[in-house]
Amino acid sequence: MRPLLEAFRILRSRCVRRAPSRAEPMPPRYSALHRPTPPQRLRELRHEDPLRQAAEAIMARTPPDPEALDQAIAAMSKAESGRWKRRLIGAWLLGHLPIPEGRRADVEKALTAALKNRAYAFNGCTGILAVLCTFGNLIGAPWLIWMLIHDGRVNAVRTEAAEAIGRIGCIAALPELVAAATNAGRPGSSKLRSATLSALKQLLRQIAENPSGDHPSEIETSIARLLSGKDPDMPMLALDALERIGGAGCHPAVLRLARRPDSDPLQHRAAQILPIIVERAARARASSRLLRPAERPAEDVSLLLRPGTSPPDQSTELLLRPSESDEAENAS
Repeated sequence: MRPLLEAFRILRSRCVRRAPSRAEPMPPRYSALHRPTPPQRLRELRHEDPLRQAAEAIMARTPPDPEALDQAIAAMSKAESGRWKRRLIGAWLLGHLPIPEGRRADVEKALTAALKNRAYAFNGCTGILAVLCTFGNLIGAPWLIWMLIHDGRVNAVRTEAAEAIGRIGCIAALPELVAAATNAGRPGSSKLRSATLSALKQLLRQIAENPSGDHPSEIETSIARLLSGKDPDMPMLALDALERIGGAGCHPAVLRLARRPDSDPLQHRAAQILPIIVERAARARASSRLLRPAERPAEDVSLLLRPGTSPPDQSTELLLRPSESDEAENAS
């Protein structure tokens, strides 16, 4: 009997895949920002799917189909909301495909819309269903299970969108990144917050190094929210970015940090950039006024109002003579 049980144990150990123990690290599904390989769900798409063909071309370092960008944007649309695997691969492709300057706005719009999707977890309906299941009423268990599965899919697509936003340097999506990074308490979103924090650091460095164009006040307010974050590197990166684009929208947060009694590098940095932010905010207020004091002219007033220094090139009679059409009418 014992040899039979031993043989059964050996056969079972060979046929059944052993689950990883706690000592063995689980392979990460998502990296911090730049991942050379697409998500594992790519293998579940059909071989003739154009998204899979474009992803395989990128992995093989060959030029993808010129229409791959349009197909990836179409996969991120609302019409594909039920096909989350194609949305997942589409978000990954938008971060790796070459983007022409004329299509950049469409790519940024598609990624921002994907990042705006919210999960269902921890809303009122979920709480009611969880309470019912706790007290033995299993009528809401299927809906609760579906909701948790849906949240995992939504967060997976949002994670890919956040990584793509950081890769292409989409500053317009920074408010949505901040909202996703600071939205704590949602299960299964730790990978999403890790990806958004990495993308935020990339965008903040980009703003500090090359502050091109005018940015809306919403971006300043969103960056100011990062001053009180738990990440040790984020507040200093936020101050470096606010030094280049900060104005009235971030002034209260920087002022509060500069007046903090604790003397640390963060407080010194906030006190250093505070005069720059105040001056920029004052210029913005002055330019928005309809009635503002005129600046003193560069030249003296006596030089601005002076008679002509040279006589006219022609005589006054030639300058004040009638035109040829008038002479023809008078002759007729």
